[in-house]
Amino acid sequence: MNIGELSAPAEQNEEPSYTRAQARADGAPIDVSTSSKDAGFEVPVADTAMVWTLLEPSERDELLGQAVEGRLRAVLGGTAFGLALGVALMSRPTEPAPTLGVVAPPPAATAFGAAAGDGTPSLA
Repeated sequence: MNIGELSAPAEQNEEPSYTRAQARADGAPIDVSTSSKDAGFEVPVADTAMVWTLLEPSERDELLGQAVEGRLRAVLGGTAFGLALGVALMSRPTEPAPTLGVVAPPPAATAFGAAAGDGTPSLA
């Protein structure tokens, strides 16, 4: 499916009945399910008009090689990763992690030659 189409035409030569540009102008959610499946989503996904305003690159960004398709893939990929990470963190056991014994480092020698902290300086 072309990124500018909401639904595939019945025949190859037929124009799409409702484009994303029209949907955005109408304020309707824009179906991106085809692209979202590539990112790992198993449910239908639609973007709002506000998301599309962020996805559309400026003229300067287009000169730098930015395109709606790439930005959409980046947003969907990041969203899928964030959701997967959240699910992984939420499914961790709730019991506290085992504590490890803390071993103090050996006392360092002072200018007097005694170990720090033993309270008896020596002049050795």
